[in-house]
Amino acid sequence: MPGKVDIVPLNIRLTAEIISKPCRLGRLSPQEALLDLDRIVCPLQVRFRQSGDRFYPLGSPGSKKLQDFFIDARIPRGERQYVPLVVSNREIVWVVGYRIAEPFKLRPKTNRMLRLQRCTLQEASA
Repeated sequence: MPGKVDIVPLNIRLTAEIISKPCRLGRLSPQEALLDLDRIVCPLQVRFRQSGDRFYPLGSPGSKKLQDFFIDARIPRGERQYVPLVVSNREIVWVVGYRIAEPFKLRPKTNRMLRLQRCTLQEASA
């Protein structure tokens, strides 16, 4: 990090940048995530769902099966296999476009942030 990864079959690019000091934050787009960099184990990986995946959604009292998260988020069954996941040390940190994981949220003691963004390949080359 910083860096980028293109997922050509889905026509998307994920970018990562390190922000050294937390700044005033407005409302974020679902296409971006701000994470506490000190809680992340590098390198990050981007992959798709696997059998048995669990996720601890932001604001949830605990972890749940990723499948149950998809159902609760009303993600159509045919789209679920195409939702990228950003993973740190085998733990899902961001269900891209939907929700970050509770353990990686920004806290008052956060010193370094990681900004992840999703855009189309056309937007990235413009």
